[in-house]
Amino acid sequence: MTSISDKITSLQLTLESVTKRCVKNAREENSLRSLERSLNEEIMVYKCECEFMSQQMLDLKNEISHGIHQLSITEICRVSEKCKMENHLQSVRAFKQGFDDMYAREREISELQDKELQIKHAKEEEIELQKIAKILEINNQKDMEAVAIESECDAIDRECAILKKRNSAIMLKIRRQLLEAEDTRRERLRKN
Repeated sequence: MTSISDKITSLQLTLESVTKRCVKNAREENSLRSLERSLNEEIMVYKCECEFMSQQMLDLKNEISHGIHQLSITEICRVSEKCKMENHLQSVRAFKQGFDDMYAREREISELQDKELQIKHAKEEEIELQKIAKILEINNQKDMEAVAIESECDAIDRECAILKKRNSAIMLKIRRQLLEAEDTRRERLRKN
């Protein structure tokens, strides 16, 4: 019996060991499946990113070819505009030369007119200076006349002052005489 019991024990131990291995394998299987799922998801993400990047590269390639096309058009336009600008520059230079010639003629005319105007202004200034000299001479004469009139006025003022003093003296004399006459009249009236 011991041998059966040993066998049972041995089988139980083996069963436990197998069960543990099964559990362990199940865990590993779950872990691997989980890893597989996450790897599949990552693969899908990378695949999407690759498709997206491929699309972007295709778009970029299209844009580059479009840009090259635009550059060639721009180069054609640049050459065309350069030719136009050179033609325009030649016409502007010709116009400038004509303008410079006209300006030189106008300048000569203007200088002649300026000289004539300066001569005219000089004559007018001379006439004005002569007028001012005459006015100054007249003013000097008027000043001299005013000084003479002032000295006459001063003389008249002095004479008036003398006459006022004389008048005051005469008035005092007349008042005294009137007072004396009044006194004499009163005296006579008293005596009568």
